[in-house]
Amino acid sequence: MKKLICLICFIVIWTNSEAQQIGAYYNVTLSKVDFSFPTDFYQAKSIGIEYHFSKNQLINFSLNGAYEEKGFNINATGDIIKVRFEYYTLKGLAQIGNNNFDVQLGIYGGHLRYIEEWFNTTLDTDKDYYGKIDAGLSAIISQRMFSTGPVSYYLKGEANYGIFSIQSSKFIDFQYGDRNVNVGIGLAVRWNYKD
Repeated sequence: MKKLICLICFIVIWTNSEAQQIGAYYNVTLSKVDFSFPTDFYQAKSIGIEYHFSKNQLINFSLNGAYEEKGFNINATGDIIKVRFEYYTLKGLAQIGNNNFDVQLGIYGGHLRYIEEWFNTTLDTDKDYYGKIDAGLSAIISQRMFSTGPVSYYLKGEANYGIFSIQSSKFIDFQYGDRNVNVGIGLAVRWNYKD
């Protein structure tokens, strides 16, 4: 935990010295796991901080740190299974666009913080078969709605697709399925503090 806190502090200090915009966002997401059998979406949330570099160029770079909820529901043969994950996630994204509209594409890596699994009404505590890492591809679209002084408000859409299996203790496992998938929409507030 101390290493994670030190890494976050280093990133915050470094990005504050280099960033053109700093912001916060909140997304409401729909999350599920891409299994070989059907699963239902779980309504979750994502809360994060974003750093945008050199906004005067068409191609830019952004860095996001977030707390994300993910999960899925299974309704099969009268049994109800609910699985909830909480991750600390870091995203590195290439950003194309300007202050009014941008598209961000890149990768993310998440560290598992907490798991909760329910079978009908019973909480299952044996969750060792889930991997501790979630990583994958991320796409974000942001449309500026309005600005007040140096602060801009954006409508933000996001989609993430995991490339690692959630049911593996291996760091990398490229077997088909068992990947986190989530899409969401929310609001972002960015402060243009180097104008």
